[in-house]
Amino acid sequence: MAALDAAIQKHIRSLNRRLDGRVKPGHDNRVTTTDRTMSDVETLKGEIKKLSAKALQAKMDLHDLSEELPVNWQHILSVAQRTHDAFATLEKKRAELKRLETA
Repeated sequence: MAALDAAIQKHIRSLNRRLDGRVKPGHDNRVTTTDRTMSDVETLKGEIKKLSAKALQAKMDLHDLSEELPVNWQHILSVAQRTHDAFATLEKKRAELKRLETA
C-alpha cells in the first residue's frame, strides 16, 4: 500500500511539473492527492455498482440452476465458479473503496 501511495505521489509531482508552464496567473491547476482520491472513489463506486449487478445475476443463475436439478447438472461447476469469481471481485473492490475512503 505504501508503494502504491508513493507511486501516486510521484505521478502527481510529474503532472504538476508538466502543468507549471501552463498555469495562468492567479490560477492553480495543480493536481492534489485529494482530487485524485475523489476521482478514484467515484470511479470505484461505479465499478462496484456494475459488479454488484453482475454478482446478483450470477447468484440468480445459480439459484435457477439448483431449482432445475437434475436437468443441466453439467453446468453446476461453471455457474458456481462464475458466481464465486463475481463475488470475490466485488469483495476486493469494496475493500479497495474502503481503503480509499479512509485514506
